[in-house]
This record gives sequence, C-alpha cells and structure tokens, in this order.
Amino acid sequence: MLAQKGPLGSGTKLRMPDDQLFEYDSDVLQASAINQLQKLGTLIQRNPKATFTVEGYTDSFGTPQYNLDLSQRRADSVKRYLVEAMGISPVQIETHGYGMTRFRTSPNGSIEEQSPNRRVEIVVHTSEG
Repeated sequence: MLAQKGPLGSGTKLRMPDDQLFEYDSDVLQASAINQLQKLGTLIQRNPKATFTVEGYTDSFGTPQYNLDLSQRRADSVKRYLVEAMGISPVQIETHGYGMTRFRTSPNGSIEEQSPNRRVEIVVHTSEG
C-alpha cells in the first residue's frame, strides 16, 4: 500500500511494518523505520488534499493509563518525523493513541510475541467520502 501511486480512498487504513517501528516500552523510532516512514511521507505528499490520522498502539505490558500515554507518544513520534524530515504540513496529520486496545496478536504472549501490538496505523481521510 505504501507504494501506491494514485489517490487514496477515504477510510483506507495503512499498516506500518510491525517489527520496525518501536522497541518494547519506547516511543523512539528505530533506524529500521526510516525507509518505511519515507515511503509514507511520499504517499502523503502525493495526496495533498487528504488528511491522515496516525493511530498508536501498545502491547499489554504496563498499566492502561501508561500505555495510553505511550501509544500517543508513538503516534506523535511518527508525525514529528513526517513534519520535520519530510516537510509535510502538520495540519495534514492528526494523532491518536489507543493504548492496549485492538490487539493484533495475543495479549498473553511474551514481549517478543507481542511486537505486532506495538504499532501505528495510518487512516486516510478524503473529501470524497
């Protein structure tokens, strides 16, 4: 999806690679995330009339409040990179942290097994729908 050339439809959800963005208990983008974030930035630049919501998520370790805050910081980290490194307008990107909700893998797994839960998803909003 990040390689898509044309316009995106409203409600399209883009998933970033699970294993590349964040380490356990961290909101610092890993070096391995940069290539994918550059692709995302290019996609956003190709869709200047769209807005994007960066949704942050965590694994099940920690308290609900801590994870809600961490998920927001993760979403903010992605936005910060896109704005500062890619020159994207900050008004084109919103962020929202969802904490330890909407798990992609079992919340009973180990730190390693829950890496898919430590993620961001990007939702596209267009005027078409």
